[in-house]
Amino acid sequence: MHTLLRPGILVLLTLAAGLLWPAPEPVEAAGMMSISAARFHVCAVTTAGAVKCWGTNSRFQLGAPTTETCHEGPCSTSLLPVSDLQTGVVAVAAGRKHTCALTVGGGVKCWGQNYLGQLGSSTDTCEFPDSADDIPCSKTPVEVVGLDAGVKELAAGMYHTCALTTVGGIKCWGWNFFSQLGDGTINPHNLPRPTPVDVVDESGEALSGVQGIAAGYGHTCALLDGGRVACWGLNIIGDTNWSYCGGSNPRRCSTVPVDVLDEDGSPATGFVSVVAGGSKTCGITESGAAKCWGLGFGASPVEILDAQGESFSNAVAIAAARHEQFVGHICVLTTSSLQCFGLNTEGQLGDGQACGVTCSTVEVVGFTSNATAIVTGVRYSCALTTSGGVKCWGWNHKGQLGDGAGGGFDDISTTPVDVLGLESVSGDVDCSKAVTIADAQLIAQLIVGRISGLPCANNGDVDESGGVTIADAQLIAQLIVGRISTLVPS
Repeated sequence: MHTLLRPGILVLLTLAAGLLWPAPEPVEAAGMMSISAARFHVCAVTTAGAVKCWGTNSRFQLGAPTTETCHEGPCSTSLLPVSDLQTGVVAVAAGRKHTCALTVGGGVKCWGQNYLGQLGSSTDTCEFPDSADDIPCSKTPVEVVGLDAGVKELAAGMYHTCALTTVGGIKCWGWNFFSQLGDGTINPHNLPRPTPVDVVDESGEALSGVQGIAAGYGHTCALLDGGRVACWGLNIIGDTNWSYCGGSNPRRCSTVPVDVLDEDGSPATGFVSVVAGGSKTCGITESGAAKCWGLGFGASPVEILDAQGESFSNAVAIAAARHEQFVGHICVLTTSSLQCFGLNTEGQLGDGQACGVTCSTVEVVGFTSNATAIVTGVRYSCALTTSGGVKCWGWNHKGQLGDGAGGGFDDISTTPVDVLGLESVSGDVDCSKAVTIADAQLIAQLIVGRISGLPCANNGDVDESGGVTIADAQLIAQLIVGRISTLVPS
């Protein structure tokens, strides 16, 4: 074992939070990172406010050039920093071939394909080997017109993007083939809508009182005051009296938000979050239940059952693949587990198997209470961990698992693997992805009761004693001053 500092030094280290080095402000444990999964690429926001992406780069949706080649196109099998976005970002939303970021100032920037106006700004065209014509795109982030401030949440669908404003309204732009922009219009000619428009209610007034948003393949939903959910756009499963849109292949749709209804015809209530899948929508209720509706579920919300065949009672998050129009998979994060069900042809349920098309709910290997967020793409899944890392599983033909491997059509992982560059770092209790004296200070603050938790608490037990103690802070201090070269116990 490493030799510990003398007791007198221990006391000094305990006081180091205020004496030996400038003390950081007390930090409470909280969500430190955002993640979004699209069809075949993933982007995440680091604790420093930087955006890093991995997976396919077929339309520059990773925000930087790549040199790797995966199945049928360019890719990155590990973290790739997005150009010009290495600080100042709080959230990210990934669409099929585009990505958008929310800045600390409430502005929105997007990059990637802009064929249908999903970047919210006019851009140049790009040349692609798989296209005979140049395609509108941006290789680097561009500002969305009129949204340099005042936004607090983003949602990206197949080819459209929406922003929740700080005043409780919604603005959307991009693809409107199924009226998923919610401005009361029908767009049978598939014309791009590059400028954000207000989502309106049935009277034509701007929708208000919105608490959250979600965007799917061809529909969009809003979480409203009182726990209600309203949706608009494509409605494969729904009332036959709805209008039709979609040009030569019309589908049921609504051009403005309509309430999601329970079986008795009254508005469904009690939701605290909502997500939109390809042709389905799901949400978590205030009682911890997980409910879904749409293709495969019916027109009204129904409860999902856990791996034991019981209704969820402690669910905190849910994810449904947004870019699979029909069959897909769904994952539910609870306070004590991570569970998935549905399509499992490439191991996207994460239980070590690939059971086929319709699979019952299973627990993802290696997750108990150590996940903070869950996202799903086409036949793969990713989760944020409490230590600030990311683990992914399922299909890896475009490098979307981020583990430095993959790229072949048959490459899969049926159990979670670490995304390279986002693994947890022993001693990194402030989630900065580096071990500094600030980490020792935070542990000292924890020991003396100045703070009640650590942002990346799982990284604090550097001596593997079974808990975070002042000895861990001592080891970090020894590393910083050069007395030891590693935190790995010997």
